[in-house]
Amino acid sequence: MSGVRVPRAALARAGIGSGDLAGAGWELMWRTGRHAVLIARDDNGEGVVVKRARDGRGRADLEGERAVLDALARCPELAGTVPRTVPGAPGDLVTRPFPGRPLNERRDLPAPETMCTLGRVLAAAHRVPAPHRHPPGAVRRMLPWALRAHRPDLETLLACSTGAQEACRIIQSDTVLATGLDRLAAGWRWRALIHGDVKADNVLIDDDGRVALVDWEFAGIGDPSWDAGSAVAMLLRRWIDTVPVAAGVPGPRGLMEGLLDPEAGRASPAREAGILAMAAARLVQDALERSNVAHRPPPEAVLSLQVAHNILLDPLGARELAGLAD
Repeated sequence: MSGVRVPRAALARAGIGSGDLAGAGWELMWRTGRHAVLIARDDNGEGVVVKRARDGRGRADLEGERAVLDALARCPELAGTVPRTVPGAPGDLVTRPFPGRPLNERRDLPAPETMCTLGRVLAAAHRVPAPHRHPPGAVRRMLPWALRAHRPDLETLLACSTGAQEACRIIQSDTVLATGLDRLAAGWRWRALIHGDVKADNVLIDDDGRVALVDWEFAGIGDPSWDAGSAVAMLLRRWIDTVPVAAGVPGPRGLMEGLLDPEAGRASPAREAGILAMAAARLVQDALERSNVAHRPPPEAVLSLQVAHNILLDPLGARELAGLAD
């Protein structure tokens, strides 16, 4: 990790760190977005991850994430796979860092065994009772904005770049994409606690192949198929970005195996097709996010929309692309 060396006392004055953290110097890295995120590690890799809210809404979001992490911590199956909270300054969310690296920083594709482990993590999280009352109202019911991407309000549209506006026009003019997103929105079920933002940035893998899922700030009550579909979309995006394109997408079969109870056998083709349809919606989201930093949709975004179109046109047939068809 490349960061700035800062004395521990300077962290203490900022309300960061605790008495059990050893070492006089720390490396710091900042990430900015909805929250300011500081990652501090000593030479042994010990340290803290601090999320600091920018405003009142951000503080409410962090309280929701804290409630979710505390609920997940009570599940023995998730030990070592989700962030563990530690005391910090009022308003901050402080967790211990996981020793692995994000999937998007690794050159190798995730092995089927790794995706199977991720599937087990998701399945265990989906069984955790949602913390409805601690604190009150902290965990929200969620519907991914990708399912409404072709129906943006004026404020959202005006805030988009010209690239994202063009990508939205493509989606609106594609009957398969538009009707497919409407169908997924109509079939959405608020059935379980879900992560809500499964992507390569948030899946960490260490050198021993252990998997952790971090950044639960978008967690809420929703449809578990969205998490599974997002994981498949993560693999599809890496496949789209591969030059030359590989013959098939590795990993989805392992993920499906991890999502299921071992005694339940293999997922039905209909369930696999439903998860692939959610993956298509997540590809639409990825395409819009990629386009929002450009004047025109980049080629990768256009390819993502084409793959999403093909999946929604025939979700059952798309199982062959994902290596799920026998």
